[in-house]
Amino acid sequence: MNIVIDARMVDCSGIGTYIQNILRGLSPDVPLIAIGDPEKLKGFPLKDIIPCTAPIYSIKEQLLLPKIIPRCDLFWSPHYNVPLLPIRAKKRIVSIHDVYHLAFFSTLKISEKGYAKVVLKQAVKRSAGIITCSDFSAREITHFFPSARKKIAVIPYGIHPKIINRAPESFLLTVGNLKPHKNLLNLVKSLAYLDRDLIIVGKKEGLITKDLALFSFLEQHPELSKRVTFTGYVSGKELESLYARAALYVFPSLYEGFGFPILEAMAAGCPVASSSRASLPEVAGDAASYFDPENPEDIARGIKNILYDEPYRKELITKGQKRILLFNWKECCQLHFEYIQALI
Repeated sequence: MNIVIDARMVDCSGIGTYIQNILRGLSPDVPLIAIGDPEKLKGFPLKDIIPCTAPIYSIKEQLLLPKIIPRCDLFWSPHYNVPLLPIRAKKRIVSIHDVYHLAFFSTLKISEKGYAKVVLKQAVKRSAGIITCSDFSAREITHFFPSARKKIAVIPYGIHPKIINRAPESFLLTVGNLKPHKNLLNLVKSLAYLDRDLIIVGKKEGLITKDLALFSFLEQHPELSKRVTFTGYVSGKELESLYARAALYVFPSLYEGFGFPILEAMAAGCPVASSSRASLPEVAGDAASYFDPENPEDIARGIKNILYDEPYRKELITKGQKRILLFNWKECCQLHFEYIQALI
């Protein structure tokens, strides 16, 4: 099989983790040709690298990709930003992790609405196969694109279990970029019912749709603002340390196709309080304390259930350690390989 994958997002959060593990786990069985930045792709077991640093969601990528994608059996877009012009691939597949841009269509700028509507529709139409990461995302994709139903394969992501020595402190931890659907505003509001500080790890600069309401609220409530720390980007080692030291991990998101941080926290032995929305119950199962993400007082309740009930906290940690065994990168890559093999 001659497979080309667009790996330009290899260093992004979420999708980057997916691409990294696919490149490592699939390559022994399938010689992959990757499109992307050669510096960022160093060390991956690839057959070849086609240099390309065109920004995602850009006109430049749409003009350049059809020119540089070689003749191949399969071209794989690990995100929905597929080439719209003809390419020299016998077949295409696309990984669509969620359809947030359609589910929250009214919140987008006009330019974002146009891009999302056109490109997602073409991603579904032009691809012989669609891979997604949860039953929730599969339902969402087929809700907006009924024709996708026969093309979809649901393949959950994996997690690498690690031995991390827990040294819990008193702070709460959340991880994610500062976009409105991450619902950090309601999480910050919940601090009014709690006696803990909050550390927020995630990209703050350069976001097209930054949660401006969050920063406005913090300016108006300095007593809460001084209890919130924004770290911005942190390294993998720094993040592991935060998971190991947090009293608990809290995920208030309104919409997620999967939710990597839940599994990362569980792998670190950190108890999880989670939103009851979207795919999050599917990922966390019975190993999380759930809350209504649109109710700050209920978010606080879900957190207090863990903070002040030691037997329950220990139970969630134990369940979390068992839960992560259901999500295995080796199995994930094997299912990808079998799906691709069947398509070709």
